[in-house]
Amino acid sequence: MKKLTSSIIVLTALFVWAAPVFAKDAHAEEVIKQAREAIGGEDQLQKLKSIYMAGQFRRMIGDRQMGGDREISILLPDKYSVEDAMNPGGLSTAMINTRTLNGDHAWNASSGGGGGMVFRIGTPGGAQATPEQIEAGLRRVFTIEMVRYVLALTLQAPSSFAVDYSYAGESDVDDVKADVIDVTGPDKFAVRLFF
Repeated sequence: MKKLTSSIIVLTALFVWAAPVFAKDAHAEEVIKQAREAIGGEDQLQKLKSIYMAGQFRRMIGDRQMGGDREISILLPDKYSVEDAMNPGGLSTAMINTRTLNGDHAWNASSGGGGGMVFRIGTPGGAQATPEQIEAGLRRVFTIEMVRYVLALTLQAPSSFAVDYSYAGESDVDDVKADVIDVTGPDKFAVRLFF
């Protein structure tokens, strides 16, 4: 009986001590709620099922700048595709790189450009990564990319990716006061939003 009483006291102390860790940050939730109202409101944002964006990108590779066209397609909650088309070094055909996430599966592909490149992905210790390890790495990277885009556009992560919001304080952005919200999630996901 004494052991049972001691166990109950320890468990109760753990729950009381851990409760603040699991509590929602009311101030952060209020800032997010106000911002979501400003971009259309909760009801309208809940109706959003897909996002499509098209534009141009530029990237520095060493001291060379490369650019091209980018199309991003997102089907909530967990489908994501990015297609980059570029014409490096005056090639006659565009080089097309595609990154795709479809639920639990992820892959990338390249075509065009008139040349061939081989990429090898290793694991710690130098061993060649297995196809499963490669797919897991791609899935992690593409999921984080997708969540960042969705979070930036809707101020809410997809339902397939749980995040926590916490108020980090105020900051000056170009001499204007801004509320700062930290967003964290699985796999060390961290984003800082300024409002």
